[in-house]
Amino acid sequence: MRLAEGTSISGRLEVLSPGIGWGGVCNAGWTALNTRVACRQLGFLDGAGSYHCNHIPAVSLVLFQVSCFGNENVLFDCNSTATPTETCTDPVCIQCVCHQCFEFLLQVPGQKDATTQSAVSFEWHLKHNITAFEFLFLSQKNPQTLLYVENGKVIQEHTRFLHRIQLINVDYETVGFNLTNLTVADMGIYSLFVPNRLLTSKAVLIVTDFAVVPDPVVHRQINDAAVLSWDLVALRQLSDISCEILLTTPATGRLHLDYYNTYWLRDNPHRHSVLQPTDKLHPTIVIDKLTAKDAGNYGVEVILTSSVYQWLNFSWQFATNLVVDDIDSDSNVPIPTIVLGILLGLAVTANIGLI
Repeated sequence: MRLAEGTSISGRLEVLSPGIGWGGVCNAGWTALNTRVACRQLGFLDGAGSYHCNHIPAVSLVLFQVSCFGNENVLFDCNSTATPTETCTDPVCIQCVCHQCFEFLLQVPGQKDATTQSAVSFEWHLKHNITAFEFLFLSQKNPQTLLYVENGKVIQEHTRFLHRIQLINVDYETVGFNLTNLTVADMGIYSLFVPNRLLTSKAVLIVTDFAVVPDPVVHRQINDAAVLSWDLVALRQLSDISCEILLTTPATGRLHLDYYNTYWLRDNPHRHSVLQPTDKLHPTIVIDKLTAKDAGNYGVEVILTSSVYQWLNFSWQFATNLVVDDIDSDSNVPIPTIVLGILLGLAVTANIGLI
């Protein structure tokens, strides 16, 4: 038995079937007890559960209707069949917790915060010396190997990180790398993998100036339209991390963005509108025919949470002050200007009369 993605503690579960070769396990009826046994057989402490396999090529299924009690040592001690008895096209993918990771890892990078064009360092301190390991960038599409070390030889992969990454090599009890000239695209999950110990340790890089936001102060005139938009789509690069987005406006107060899009706009159709389709990571406010009541602070607050990285702690607030200038709607000339013109006209008339 194996995991198809050998560079991670998560992946598609495969078993060796006589006469067929390696194949997937049907996900229909799969339980947490099955995952527990499969992870135990692979040398891990316990199972973290199963999940939907994204971006994984199709595979032939060779094992069906697996049913474990949870105390078995190997998956083949469980009830199962090699004969398809139902329509099943999807394999099961599982996640496992590494055995004795905490005893082996003395210090991990965890969360790193940096800005674009700066540099960041990731370091793992280990209890024992290692001679083979690799670093990966876990993008949403496919994991990218940044570099790997085997028997003291450093191999650097040809990726966009090629000329910006440098190995930190003290004595192989401290391993890591430096990454320079950061961009927003570098935000995401980085991983250390030690194959001979089945160890994977992940760290999160947050590029704090990732957002494209409105100007701090926006001027509009009465009866104009205002469009305020916050581009937060770079957060999609953070796998296993959820985003809670709160919106604050003078009309709504502070509320969840989902509530604003789903309920508040429906109940207040003449106040705001929103571009369709809505995107949670690209919140946009559209106000037609501004009034003086629309002036004030508009803000978006982003809070990151994760059940996988429980140590994650980060939030942002982006605020914009909308200034609505008072004008005369007929002449489009500010009222103080009109008053000044009248006074100047009266003064000229008075001077002519005196002459």
